[in-house]
Amino acid sequence: MSFSAVVPGSERAAIRATEREISKAHRRNQQLPLPHGEALVLAGVARNIGAREAEQAFLERAVESPTYGEVARIELAEMLVNTDAERAAELVLPSLEKAGSSQLRGAAVGVARKSLLKGLSSELQRSIERASRRLPRSSRRAIEAVAADIETGGGRLTLRRLLERNRGDLPALDAARRFEALGDLSPREQWLVAGCLFRHALYEEAASALEIVAGLTSKDIPESETAFLRGRCAFRLDRWAEAEKWYHRALKTAPTETRRAEIQVHLARTRELAGDLGGAVEMARRAVVTKTSDDRRLFLIRLRLRQGRRDLADLGLARMRSTSAKARGRVLMALNELAMGRTEEALGTLKLIQIRPWRGPARVVAAGELARSDRPLEAVAMLESAVKDLNAFWGGQARRVMGSLPPEVTADWRGRQKEMVDAEGTSVGPALRRWVVLEFDLDALIGLRKRLAAARSIRPVEAEPSVSGLAGNLWSIGLIREAVRWDPGGFPVKPPEEGLWTVHQFLAGDSPWRAIRTAQAVWRSWGADVPMRAYPEALEAAYYPMPRPDEVMKAADGGGIDWAIVSGVAREESRWNPGVLSVVGARGLMQLMPLTAATVAARVGKVTPTPDQLFEPEWSLELGAAELGRLSRSFEGFSAGAVAAYNAGEAQSRLWLEQCGADCDEARFVLTITFDVTRGYTEDVLASAEAYRSLLPDLAKPEPRGNGAP
Repeated sequence: MSFSAVVPGSERAAIRATEREISKAHRRNQQLPLPHGEALVLAGVARNIGAREAEQAFLERAVESPTYGEVARIELAEMLVNTDAERAAELVLPSLEKAGSSQLRGAAVGVARKSLLKGLSSELQRSIERASRRLPRSSRRAIEAVAADIETGGGRLTLRRLLERNRGDLPALDAARRFEALGDLSPREQWLVAGCLFRHALYEEAASALEIVAGLTSKDIPESETAFLRGRCAFRLDRWAEAEKWYHRALKTAPTETRRAEIQVHLARTRELAGDLGGAVEMARRAVVTKTSDDRRLFLIRLRLRQGRRDLADLGLARMRSTSAKARGRVLMALNELAMGRTEEALGTLKLIQIRPWRGPARVVAAGELARSDRPLEAVAMLESAVKDLNAFWGGQARRVMGSLPPEVTADWRGRQKEMVDAEGTSVGPALRRWVVLEFDLDALIGLRKRLAAARSIRPVEAEPSVSGLAGNLWSIGLIREAVRWDPGGFPVKPPEEGLWTVHQFLAGDSPWRAIRTAQAVWRSWGADVPMRAYPEALEAAYYPMPRPDEVMKAADGGGIDWAIVSGVAREESRWNPGVLSVVGARGLMQLMPLTAATVAARVGKVTPTPDQLFEPEWSLELGAAELGRLSRSFEGFSAGAVAAYNAGEAQSRLWLEQCGADCDEARFVLTITFDVTRGYTEDVLASAEAYRSLLPDLAKPEPRGNGAP
């Protein structure tokens, strides 16, 4: 099969030439078998141009190799599993029993699972089951979920055991689907299946299944939890009245006071999102009375502030137990004062916050207000006092404030930093760290990088490092991608200079998630006391890779959203790993929930993707960018609101934006977010997006409204 007809220009000629060379090599291999290594290399080339017959022939030859044979077996099995499941299973069986690397074993398990679903002879199936007993538990689950004979008591017991232990992984979903097909489930089995559907974010299916379970009477069913999950399904579908009904039902049979209080908080959240602020306050108050905790008091304080009852919020703050919770409460008070235009009162409250993790962000927000009040010297002092408590996002916010100050102020500040750094000599002291965090001028940063590299003896590798094991064998014949895929542990990570070299091999081998992890290890080896931006730019570029630029730009253009936001979401959601499944059922590069994906697909005129299709990068990027684009337009270009909504839901993000006030900006909004996970997520995505814009300026496009809120 020739693909040259669909490739333009010079690429078409190159592919034609490649096709001719592959054809010649294929004929040579039929006459006189090729060397094993050459056959494996040619198999990869044939795969790239779609020459499947030649690819199979080359892999069949490489299978005989004592060095490359296992790799060839796995790759051949992956090629054949949909057309010849029996042969594919036979090929991977040795790797189930003993694999050369965990990556080879994982691929063998994947092929075995698919083969079992296709149907195998009873003898081969038994061989796979026997081999799987020696696998790690997570891999063994994948085999057991599809191999269990559900017509026997033992098979049903196996599936039930799988679901009892874990309902959130893909083997659990396999087990649940097989149970569903039986149709004569016990109450406990129905509960396990319904819970699994909920965990995989299949909320419509889960809601129906949970309603059936809720109508059963059995000691094997947790009555309160069934009703609660049914309420969560409705909540996830934005059906507030329905959610409240089921939450009340769960509340009646809650087994402990702590659980009652947790459900009451969920009821309060539901009422708030439904627009019933008074009802939300009352239910949050009940939660505090039922089982007092600082987290519940903070929730009630936020609602009291929305009500305009500062007196009751102050009373709640006085009853806080932990110093960290009190600091968070003061942050909420200060943000409320800013929203009401009481800047001086807010500054006084922000200065009282001395506890991590709130101290640094509070001082950055205070510095921003001082800068807007034409008090630049106080703003500089506030920023300098915040430096040691800032992560990547808040460091960026601090530089934004610094860059907004009058040029004569920042020039004087820079001169003082140079004097203090010179006084430190060749050591990396607090003055250099402070300067690096707050320096917004790229030319000045380049000089700081040189100084830091000299201080920490950072030099490029002088000779190509050694690659060991299977990776080294594959590397020696030019198979970088295969070396990275099948044996990443063969690449060096120490010393850090060699680790940085390895990072680039991981990127070349299409494994950006490994590159990110290794880049972080390199940074720690050099010294994470200094921000990554101060080290060689190659390290930051590896930490924020762009593995699919064309696909990202296409998806971003189609969705009407800044490409850097799409890139930031893909990096933070999945580390650019398309095969990721979250604990709440989100899938793929952009971590889409199946329900969200179906809704977005309908809106943009595409067929509903299957849950497995969400692991395909093109599907994930296109639908994820479309949803981000919709949210960005809904929030009038305010990226922070759109990103928070992508994680926590649009209705919830709107509540935070409302509470932030009319003059809300990015920093204040992020600090207003009350869910720790969503706040950290929003910080990380926005910091990543800013890094991408800095590293890839030629791709950068201005956002519709900059960083201000609507």
